Formats: sequence, structure tokens, C-alpha cells
Amino acid sequence: MITPLLTRCLPPALVTATLCATFLTPSAAAQPHPHPAPDADRATTVLDDLIPTALDEHQIPGAAIALSLPNQQTIAAGYGTANLATNTPVDAETTGFFLGSVAKVITATAVLQQVEQGTLDLDTDVNDYLSDTPVHDPYPDHPLTLRHLLTHTAGFDATLIGAGAATGEDAVPLAEYLADPPRRVRPPGELVSYDNYAVALAGHVLEVATGQPFPDYLDTHVFQPLGMDNTTFAQPTPPRLRDTLAHGYRNTDTGHTRTYGQYGGMTPTGSGAISTATDMIAFGRAHLPNAENPLLTPDTTREMQEQQAGDPRLPGIGHLWELRDHNGHRLVTKGGDLPGFHTSLTLVPAEDTVLYLAFNGDGDDGAASTLTTTLANSIIDELFPHPTGGTEDPPAADLPTPATFTGTFRSSRESRTEPHGIQALVAAVTISLAEDGRLRTQGPLSHDVDPDGQTWTQTAPGLFQQDDGAERIAFSEDGRHLQVGSAPIVTFERLAWYESPGPHLAIIAVATLLALATALGLPAVTLVRRRRRRRTPPALNRAARAGRWATWLASCALIGVLLALVALLVDGSAINEVLFLGNSLALALLPWIGGVLVVGVVASLALVSTAWYRRWWGVGERCHHSVTVLALVAFVLVGHHYGILG
Repeated sequence: MITPLLTRCLPPALVTATLCATFLTPSAAAQPHPHPAPDADRATTVLDDLIPTALDEHQIPGAAIALSLPNQQTIAAGYGTANLATNTPVDAETTGFFLGSVAKVITATAVLQQVEQGTLDLDTDVNDYLSDTPVHDPYPDHPLTLRHLLTHTAGFDATLIGAGAATGEDAVPLAEYLADPPRRVRPPGELVSYDNYAVALAGHVLEVATGQPFPDYLDTHVFQPLGMDNTTFAQPTPPRLRDTLAHGYRNTDTGHTRTYGQYGGMTPTGSGAISTATDMIAFGRAHLPNAENPLLTPDTTREMQEQQAGDPRLPGIGHLWELRDHNGHRLVTKGGDLPGFHTSLTLVPAEDTVLYLAFNGDGDDGAASTLTTTLANSIIDELFPHPTGGTEDPPAADLPTPATFTGTFRSSRESRTEPHGIQALVAAVTISLAEDGRLRTQGPLSHDVDPDGQTWTQTAPGLFQQDDGAERIAFSEDGRHLQVGSAPIVTFERLAWYESPGPHLAIIAVATLLALATALGLPAVTLVRRRRRRRTPPALNRAARAGRWATWLASCALIGVLLALVALLVDGSAINEVLFLGNSLALALLPWIGGVLVVGVVASLALVSTAWYRRWWGVGERCHHSVTVLALVAFVLVGHHYGILG
């Protein structure tokens, strides 16, 4: 049996109660359908109303959608344009879309097939399978297992830069990509944090165990049995499928620009993976409780869709399936995002229904990344309406004080080692006390929560219900970790005051002002001194100049770091593509400028200390240089914390 892995942060009684509720509830397979099968004409009308409107509103070129109803009738439709250069329309049966992270549940399925065969074991150290290329293990008492890899609990840093490739020919092999692992930032099993590298590693373990390249294994054991003839993980894309492949686009002021970066070395996570809407319906149906062509045994299929990690009071995550509650329905979902492509696969097991959506455009302000979920919810609401309201339990009598849960929280998905970690400066979530014992959150918790301010009411110890909404958030018993019901793939971690964005932003602001004053002021002062023809002893002149210009050099480097970051982030519509490809001049320069900054700061520290000892310059100038150098040191520490020095 594949047993769940729950986070270790809740009282034992609460875990016991949750497990009892989970395993004593009849499965979806044993329950009658709560609703009669929707009429196919009605379903078609719903799609024809919602999809073209969404494409027009968000300026997305095209979409493919397929819907499998309880009577096993499949409705498939293409909308808009697959290729703007040739004006080729989207065809749901033949137009290929890059899957993005939807591919992860295909990877999990393949791994679990070999778990059923006994070739792999979920709780064996992965290094037992990778004797030739073992994973670095900084936590010897916490072996890294396939269970961790399939539940986003492996503990690798969230790296992204250079993981993509513009074409399939440019993609590096999976083993080569894995040879440069991210830093492991927490012990495996500690908390849930979305992890592309871990899923790619799971695919490689499968390769090693079976002796088959990962794409070949999928062809033989997943795609061919289901008749998924228009699906491939091979790179380069086979010519037959390349000819019908949609192009991805991002929105610009002048229209649409084609995107690149969908290929790459991490194939099991979705790089280079292509499928059609109707093929993905076949895959989704294989995971329904009463599947006619299952890929796994009923027990494994069910356990794959049961909570394996996360706070047990929330839906959580299965084996790479993300679990959500929506309007009375239990949804089993997986979404995917690559530059210009956004997809979602949704199962409604109790209704014997599968829904697949794919877009080939980012949309205005990147709207397509959340539009797949929003539209899936709307379609399910239209086809399977469910009454809302009046079902919440009253708050428990003995609740901890909400002040226990206040503070500043940061997403575990923020990188610790790459420059895009700077988004943590503006993406932190602040939780404060509101009226009547409620909490107020500010910041990006999920797309269902107002980032400008949302209030919450405590309904059970550490469990809060969104006021005027359906979202729920849950805190660990000590208040250090926060999870969101609709976003089970991430954990928010409470920060100490010195880790919070406020002090860091203040340091950056002060250091920038002092660096600007030094970078502009020192040349001006030097020019004035030359005009006045002041003379100083040669030895003092050389040493004093070295101290001044070391500080000047470090100040200029700090400004250079900030300018490089601005250049990197100035085009928000292109940032994902830039990070995936890693081909930005700003990205290339950051490590060099950061190195100059660090060297300049070290030299400045030494020379300013010497200036006080030997009494170089006047007291005012020594104070100015000392304060500037201390600000530069603080900036370097902050920059290292967010990975912005390259």
C-alpha cells in the first residue's frame, strides 16, 4: 500500500480525526453520481459561451478544450488560432500544445507503475537507485525518497534560470540537466514546496530502474495503451507532431510576440512534452474510479489521488495531483505553465468527468496562468450546480488567540540562490489582527484572495475561513507555517523581523542613496582638489586614494546590480521566457557585477579601517566613508539572502 505522508506539525488528536474522516468515507467509486449526466448540447453551449469570451477579453490567440461526460461522451473543440503567422485554426484532436507541468502527473503515473511492479519503492533512498550519480545528501538522517519527489517535499531550492531551451535540438539530456542540482534548503519531508528538479529526478530514477529512456518508457507503457498517438515527450519533437504544433505568444503593446523556452532538460516536469486535448482526455479517463483502460490498479489510482502531504485539514496534494474543494465538489487537478502556454487537467471523480483546457497565449498581464482554473471552475459550476452557503460548522468554543498567527510570511517557492528570489521583497504576506478576533491578510496568498486585504474567521484551532469567500487557510500549531486550501503546492513560512522585507527594503534604499552620493560625489570632489592643487605626501596620497576609489568602485557596482535587475524585470510579459532561457545580458552580467561589489566592499572595509587608524582625510570624510561601507556590507548580505548577486 502507498501510505500518506502528512506534515508533522499538528496535534496527534487532530491528525487521527482527519485520517479517520478520510479513510472511513466511502470512495467516489462507490457513490452514485450526485447529478444526472449533463446534456451534450448543454455542455457545448457552455463551452461556446465561455471560451471565445475569455479569449477575446484577455487577447489570447487560441484554445483547445475537451470534456468527457459521465456517459463517456467526449466533447472537443478548438477556438481561435494555433499559428498567427499561417492563420492556422486550433483543432482539438490534432493541434499539439505544450503540456507544461500537467506532464508531472504522467511522470507520477509511470513511476507508480514500477512501484506496483516492485521495481521501485516509494520509501527507499533514491541514492540506492543512483549509485553512479548519487544526490548530495546534507541530511544523512533524512534519506531522500521517491515519496518526497512525488509530493513536492524533497527540499530543493526553487531554481529556474537556464532550465529551458528555445528548440528541441538545444535541449540537454535529462542526466546532464540533473548533474547540476539546486541547493537543498531543508530536510526532505519538512514541508510542501513546488519542486521541478525533484520531479525530473523521479523520471531519471525510472530511467535507471527500467533501462529505458524516459520518453520511450512513456510511449510504451502510457501513450500506446491509451491510443495517445499525438502525445510525445521526445526532444526534438517528431516532425509529424511538429507540423501541427501550436505556437505560444505573449502580449505586447503592438500585439502578440512568439515565445520560446518550452523545451529543456527537465523532461519529466513538462519541458518539451506535447499533447492534444483529446489525448489528455484519454489519460484523464484512465484515472477515474471506474476506468475502462486504467494505467494503475484501483488501489494505486485511489491513493494517488488521496492526500499524501500537506496540512490534513485542507485538501492537500496526492502523488503530484493537486486536490481542491470547489462548490461542493472534490476536484483532482494539475495545471501547467510555460512561456506562451497554459494548461489544466481536472478530474471530478464523483461525477465521472474529465476536463482539459489549453491556451497558446499568456494573455493581458499574464491572465492565462489563472484563467485555466477560473474557467474550469465555471464550467463545472454550469454543468454540476451545487448550492452554496449554510454548510459551515460554527466556530469551535476553545480557540487559540489569533495573535499567535500574526507576522510576515514568505512563500517556500521563492528562490534562495537565483536573482528572481528578489520577488520575495514584494510578495510577502503580512498577517495582522482585525476586528472581533479575526485575521487580516495582505499579499498574494492565492488568486481567490484579495492581495490588498482579506479578513478571516477562525473556525477551528489554527484553521480560518475566508470572510465572504470559500478559501481556507491553516496554520501549524506553533504558527510558523501557513498553507492555503486552493494552493496545496506551497507553504508560507513565518519570518523573523530581521528576515522581513521591511528592514531589507530600508537597507537597499539607504545603501542606494549613499552609493549614488559616493559614485557622483567622489569624482566631483577629486576634480575640485585637482583645481586647488592640494599636495599630500606621496605615500599618504596613494593609500588615501585607494581607500576612496575602493568605496567608489563598490558604490558603482551596487548601482550596476540594481540597473541589471531593472533591465531583467522591466518587461514583465517576457520575464518567464528570459528566466527559462537564461540568455539575458543582465543575467550574464549580474555575477560579474556582484563579484566586483563584493571585492570592492572587502577592500573598502580594510582601507576605511586603516583610514581611522592612520587618520587619513578629515573626520567628516572618514564618517561618510564608514557609513557608506557599512551600508554596502548590509546590501551585500541582503543581496545574498535573495540571490540577487548572481
